[in-house]
Amino acid sequence: MKIALLGKRKLGFVNGTCTMESCTVELQEQWDTCNAIILSWLMNTVSTELLCGIAYASNAHLVWEDLRERFNKVNRGRIFQLHRAIATLSIGVDYVSCYFTKLKDLWIEYNAMVPKANSRDYFDHLEK
Repeated sequence: MKIALLGKRKLGFVNGTCTMESCTVELQEQWDTCNAIILSWLMNTVSTELLCGIAYASNAHLVWEDLRERFNKVNRGRIFQLHRAIATLSIGVDYVSCYFTKLKDLWIEYNAMVPKANSRDYFDHLEK
């Protein structure tokens, strides 16, 4: 979603850098239009279970923050599984290219799940 918003030059609506208050009076109607478009994109993207919680929202940034609060949790169990999979991955009978592809995929998922600031804390916790 971030990539799509960035490509449409609308990321500021969800990250809070483009607010209605920052617009001149002449541009506030355009801001409302863009905000409504982004809200529709978000509503068409989430599951029906989540839709009922955001159906009456009027601000894309607030919806984005609500979704981020719900889903931006560190899944320590999955992180542990990835850590173990990376540590125990062996080439076996695979081609070297297959081995490195698997390893790269594991690292990509791991890096996406472990927040940069907390990754050291996570390993410190494992070592104790």
